[in-house]
Amino acid sequence: MNSNDLNVKKQIMFIKDEDYYFLTYNILIILDYFKCYSVENLFKDYRKLPYLIEFLSSDKSVEIYEKVFETEGKTISIFDYEHLLKVYTKSKFMQGQIKRLLFSLDQNQLISIVKDTRFGSVSLLIKDKEKVKEILNDEMFRNEYQRIEKIKRAYSRLRSIKYTTFIEKVFKANGVGKWDD
Repeated sequence: MNSNDLNVKKQIMFIKDEDYYFLTYNILIILDYFKCYSVENLFKDYRKLPYLIEFLSSDKSVEIYEKVFETEGKTISIFDYEHLLKVYTKSKFMQGQIKRLLFSLDQNQLISIVKDTRFGSVSLLIKDKEKVKEILNDEMFRNEYQRIEKIKRAYSRLRSIKYTTFIEKVFKANGVGKWDD
């Protein structure tokens, strides 16, 4: 099955933005990619997840993310700004769903939610590595792993930065979300 066939199959299987399966596999892919299997390697501040999931959802979003870091300090185009605004807005709406889903994944022993007193945030790790590897051991998720690789390449400290730093670097530095909070 080629890449386009897989994308069509995923579009039929999952209703992006509303489907807990879509959100679940993206959360697990992010945690697995960053090898968040222990307290020493936590995914710091879960609040970054909705934004990362939205960036992971399309090649265009990844391209915009990469541009944000390539053009750091410069103005992005109006089209890129509009796309970045769309990512930001959709991610804000997704936050409640992500919280509920994380509690469910914790109750089902797939992940652990860890209060990180050092950073004053809530961090995550995969509790059942074998089960998660089994779930994600499918050609269907190859594109998501490739996208997260590009995202990490654009900004390598992604796993460990605080939520506020992430929002500042990706969105507020480009005029998106400046009036929030």
